[in-house]
Amino acid sequence: MSASGDTTAAPEALALLPLNVTGLSGPQRRGAICVWGGESLGADAISLGDRIHDGTKVFPRACPRCVDRVAAQQTPPPAPRRIWCNWHKGLADTCLLIQVHEQATTFGGDLYACAKCRVTWRLTPLGDRP
Repeated sequence: MSASGDTTAAPEALALLPLNVTGLSGPQRRGAICVWGGESLGADAISLGDRIHDGTKVFPRACPRCVDRVAAQQTPPPAPRRIWCNWHKGLADTCLLIQVHEQATTFGGDLYACAKCRVTWRLTPLGDRP
């Protein structure tokens, strides 16, 4: 999900973004400027949810660009996709497509090889061929 253009991002998701309220300036605490970028905010500003800090209510907001950037930094990279290597007959996360079977089969006819098998058998991935 991208926050750009969406000023109604889920409050529970925004609450998970890291924010050091202690280090915020007065304008940042009032929501007048972006808590991460420091620029003035317009109508597209995203509220990060009211918070209480040292007995004072704080209204942190951010620009969509900074929310996207900070959220992307919190998102873990996707897990490697494990594919069946047709040469060593096992799953591997380094498999690349070697050959496409044009004829439809009931159990996937495309052939994949892992990095080790590509070296061992001198296989060139389909995407690396001229």
